[in-house]
This record gives sequence, C-alpha cells and structure tokens, in this order.
Amino acid sequence: MPHASNNKSLPDVALSCGLWLVACGFAVLLSAVTIGCDDGTTHTFSGDMKKKFENLTPAQLMAMVSDENPDVRREGLLGLSKHPEAFDDKALKLYAFIATTTAEEVPVRAVCLDVLGRAGNAKYLPTVVQCLDDDSPRVRLEAAMAMDGVHGPEEVEPLRRHVVSDDSAEVRTACAKALRAYKQQDVTATLARVLNDGDFSVRYRAHTSLVEITAKDLGTETDPWLDFSETMKDSTATPHATVTTTAPDR
Repeated sequence: MPHASNNKSLPDVALSCGLWLVACGFAVLLSAVTIGCDDGTTHTFSGDMKKKFENLTPAQLMAMVSDENPDVRREGLLGLSKHPEAFDDKALKLYAFIATTTAEEVPVRAVCLDVLGRAGNAKYLPTVVQCLDDDSPRVRLEAAMAMDGVHGPEEVEPLRRHVVSDDSAEVRTACAKALRAYKQQDVTATLARVLNDGDFSVRYRAHTSLVEITAKDLGTETDPWLDFSETMKDSTATPHATVTTTAPDR
C-alpha cells in the first residue's frame, strides 16, 4: 500500500517549514488558559490520565511534544488533546502534520488521528483519508475510526475500497462502521458484499451499518441487500445523518 509522503523527522520538518512556530503559538495560547472552569469546577480525566496531566501546564505539555522520546511526545499530545483548544485550527494543523509524518512513531501519529476525528473538522479530512493508505495497520485503523467522526464525499471511495480489501480485519470493521453515514446505493451494495467477509466482526458491523442506513433489517445474507440496493436512488456523497462518537481515553 502507498503511504503518506511526509517522511522527514518531526522537529526537522517543523522547523524548516514554520510549523514549529504554529506549535509554539499553540503553547502560548494554551498557557493563557487554566484548567479550571469559570464556575470553579475543573476538567476531570479518568484514572491514570488525571494523575499524568493534572499538574502539568500547557507549556510543559507542549515541550513534551518536541521531546526526543516518542513515548513522551505521545503523552504530551494526549495531555494537550484534553484541552478545548486542541480543536483550535492552529492546533489541528499541528496534529495533521504529525499524523502524516511517516518518520514519526505510530502511537504518536495515532493520537493525532484520534484528535482529528473527534474534532470533526472537514478541512482536515484529506489528511485522514491520506492516512487510510498508510503502511501501518494501526495508522489505517485510526484513520478509519476518525472517518466515523468527520465526513465528506472524498472519504466514500477509500472506505469502500478498504472495507473489502484491507488485510486487517480491524480496519475493515472500522471502515464498515464509518460507511454508516452514507445513504447511497453504492455504499449499500458494498456493505452487502461485505456480509460475506471471513471475519465475524466485519460481517456484524456491515450488517449493523446497513440497518442504520436503510432503517430496515433484511437479515445477514448478501442477496436481499443487493436486491434492495438496486431500488435505491443514487444520492450525493453526503452524510444522511450526523453520527456522534465518543473516543475513549487512551
């Protein structure tokens, strides 16, 4: 599979193209924001996450993002993602850049794709779609999961392709789930064929998505769904409904 073309190291490329200035601007922005809310309450993180980040300032977390240790970079990005400002456009540019940096460690890129999916900003959908063709199954999985949170016509064909051909059952399952947002004849037909997949999880998710798309349950056999898909009018590649997803803490 082709992979994302951004194959330089994160610090080198970021410094050379000015994106590191974006990161620094994000740090300054976050530094002006306290963890406390206006009503006196505080944001709470579950379990170990709270212990890891509650005593770290946004500036400290940003410094972690440029650390030589990929585990530290991942933790820094996780910490930053817990702030509302993680969905600011400057921040999303940084996450998109790291997500497509193939020289970066996979777990670090995975965090960035998770944030892009939760942000739901279609401006960064091309980045997510690009990562669906990555060499790493983990990156492809995170990209497919992100597509369940951000939608646009450019994701339909890649999702249809990967739901039938990806060598990872987890990726195929995630693609089948993301396709539930599209009430289209071609999507319905593709998911109908996926009911023959060799993996139960893929078949189950394809059936669930078909039911969500059509508001019908024609069973788990392919032919009834294919017959029904022929009666559907071609629709534009736009989501038929907003799908709300909640990403788990990592």
